Amino acid sequence: VYSQDWPKEMRADVVKESHKQTAKLDATYGVESRYDTFPDFPAFICPERDPPLSGFDAELQADRIPLKTAALLLDQTRDVDTNKPRQSLLEKIPCGKQLLKHKYEEKFHKLIERLWKEHFINIRKRIDVHCEFKYRPISLTLSMPNWMNDEKVDKIYESIIADVFGDIIPVTAIDFIGEAQGMVRCIHKEFIQETSRLSVEIGNRHHILVIDIGGSAMNGTLCQIARDDSSDSADAITHCVEVDSFGCPGGSELWHMQIGDVIANKEGYNAASEELQKLMQRFRQLQGSYEDPSKAILVDVNDRNYHLSNKQAKESWSKSFKDATDMIERKVDEAVERVGGADLMIIFSGGSLKLGYLQNLIKGYMKENYPKVPLNFIQTRDDVDIADNTGLIARGCAYARAFKRPVLEVLDRMALGVQAGSPIKQGSNEWHWLGDTLATGVTGSCTLNRRTAIKKIGLKIIADPLFQSLRAGDKKLNFQNCYDLFSVPASDLETPGEYTFKISRVAHSLLDERHKLKLDLDCTYLDNSQGIEMRKSRSYTLPLYFHIGTCCVLPKEDEIEMSGWTYGSTQAQPIKKLDEESIFIDDDI
Repeated sequence: VYSQDWPKEMRADVVKESHKQTAKLDATYGVESRYDTFPDFPAFICPERDPPLSGFDAELQADRIPLKTAALLLDQTRDVDTNKPRQSLLEKIPCGKQLLKHKYEEKFHKLIERLWKEHFINIRKRIDVHCEFKYRPISLTLSMPNWMNDEKVDKIYESIIADVFGDIIPVTAIDFIGEAQGMVRCIHKEFIQETSRLSVEIGNRHHILVIDIGGSAMNGTLCQIARDDSSDSADAITHCVEVDSFGCPGGSELWHMQIGDVIANKEGYNAASEELQKLMQRFRQLQGSYEDPSKAILVDVNDRNYHLSNKQAKESWSKSFKDATDMIERKVDEAVERVGGADLMIIFSGGSLKLGYLQNLIKGYMKENYPKVPLNFIQTRDDVDIADNTGLIARGCAYARAFKRPVLEVLDRMALGVQAGSPIKQGSNEWHWLGDTLATGVTGSCTLNRRTAIKKIGLKIIADPLFQSLRAGDKKLNFQNCYDLFSVPASDLETPGEYTFKISRVAHSLLDERHKLKLDLDCTYLDNSQGIEMRKSRSYTLPLYFHIGTCCVLPKEDEIEMSGWTYGSTQAQPIKKLDEESIFIDDDI
């Protein structure tokens, strides 16, 4: 995004490209707009072709695969929800089963990495063109679907990106955020203006639920808004902080794949056949015209009609969208229960919403269950002004990076505490202790009496990121406004006994300027073999960084320091009785 202070001649024209050409840059058709967003470079591949295809060569092929989906094949770490290798998530995607045939083939994995590198090289070419107009790249932010993104995949991308951009962008300036997080940053910057319809409809609400349904993934984020109390202007929205995120496979691209698979099997077409390619091009032209795509579908190509039966059409739609629509309904329910309908606005975006049938499904659910909660489809509203309807998430990435804040500034506006208990479920309050963090830290205690109960109890550092901005006068912290900052490993809580803890800030030094938190954990327990009371202690030191997607501080997980356990005998300590029905701040800290 160019600076408004630069003279016009320094603003790079948007580079236009023809889909019929292969990576030819043509700057002769300059488009002057409010934003300079790079045109899309197709992130598709056909890895099983000989030779493999990518970019514009792959975009119009019937057997194309989203490049970001293919990257999941490289991730064999365990998924926290399924406890299976994360690459097994590909089973939910039409092209995924074909990719999984190569999950043990190192040569194929190297091919995927090479195609990713080619993609970034093409992006680098566009950056170089813009640099000729005196732009200077200083950072790179990559958005990923929530369900595809984890540390393993990030490391793969970091390696490739460093290889392509290392001479102009340092590794420390490479960031990863969720796609919905990028959309939120764009909405905050471009749509919530003083005189905009959207800002008027948001009014004094403090929460927005943003859901983006793209081609292959649905992503969502629930954000809390903080305003400058000294101004009534909508521009006074100072922070938009994530308190929940979610996502799953789903979207129009997966639907195209499902339809293509059905027709290919029915007609005996090869996935790479020209006939199937023409048919799918025609289907994409017709996709928005189907009143109910879960019923029989007709595709006409060259005076020939192709039919999908009711059953085939319904199964294709269900495989492509049901997980996404089910999760949307569930997350809307949770958001309303969590913050209340009067304090919530829901915003939808993404290319799949060009399908009128999908919009109607969402509108129908909201009308039946939450008719008073404002609902917006920002990209299809006539009364919402969008200066540039392409690259919304990409621009959001740039805004997120520009909003990066010092860790100390964020710490000073938040409150930290310790949760000992199970996660919140259906509104039941199972939080046992919460205190705020000052210079002297947070202290507290909890008791684990029965081994059978220990598995249900976690110990976490939690944070209210906008406490000083919104709730500084409160005497209680609410779980609805907090996120998990760090969880003590379950293996460290296996001993029945009394656990005491303290959180403190670690002052930075000349040798290490990072801001850190320290959690000191003591456990007093009975050693049955010796018949005496013992105490064991350990500490956790958490280097913090500002995450530009959530606008929260998080620990550098690969740099967390844990001391070894130290043991000794001790006198019995009185156990502080806690009010399990309340979450409170200890004013005596």
